[in-house]
Amino acid sequence: DLVATSAAATSAAVTNTEPSDVDKKVVAASNDAEWTSLRQVVDLVDRLVRQLRAAGTDAVDSITSRMRPMVSRYGEGSAFARHCDNHCDAGSGPLCNGRVLTAVYYCNNAWRRGDGGCLRLYKPQGSAAAAAAEALAVTSAFSASGALNGDAEALHRGAKARSVQASKEATRGLASSGDALCDVAPLSNRLMLFLSDFRCPHEVLPLARGERYAATLWYMDSTRRSGSVLFTQ
Repeated sequence: DLVATSAAATSAAVTNTEPSDVDKKVVAASNDAEWTSLRQVVDLVDRLVRQLRAAGTDAVDSITSRMRPMVSRYGEGSAFARHCDNHCDAGSGPLCNGRVLTAVYYCNNAWRRGDGGCLRLYKPQGSAAAAAAEALAVTSAFSASGALNGDAEALHRGAKARSVQASKEATRGLASSGDALCDVAPLSNRLMLFLSDFRCPHEVLPLARGERYAATLWYMDSTRRSGSVLFTQ
């Protein structure tokens, strides 16, 4: 069972600490035996994205590489505030990170209505002004934390977290309380694809009970990041 083995692999990949934690692991060596199910999922998603490209889907034409998969575990009370995976306004902006398409695969066999942890999708909120405001918020956070010193990834995570509220304030006019489109349940064997930039703001709603597992893939444009793998036709 692909779903069952994927859940087992993600369970083995993370550390269960406090229930409110979100545990994440980037899978660098997916050829390990324990990641066989995850590798099958990644291969299938890669095939789907290639088919979308071959069909002439404009939104994915620029994809040239893919980040290594990331698995995550949400414990009770965990959530992820509203955000976009790429600080871009339709492909342009000073802090574009190269992410074009986000793919999230869920492996939660026991999820039931009322468990929470749904993915809430919002209407597009991108504009040149919003992108500039977001860039300013993140840049200010980097400056305040002394980004030229210490671990770059840790600083990036901290800067992004500190910029969330500033970003919300900057885009308040575009992000009204009524602009949610839908809530997507993290059902087992469900795959979600959405654009990574300001066209697809999203958040993970609080998990009311149990655990929530997901594997995430980011498909990139020519702005390759360390650890990405080439995604050939």
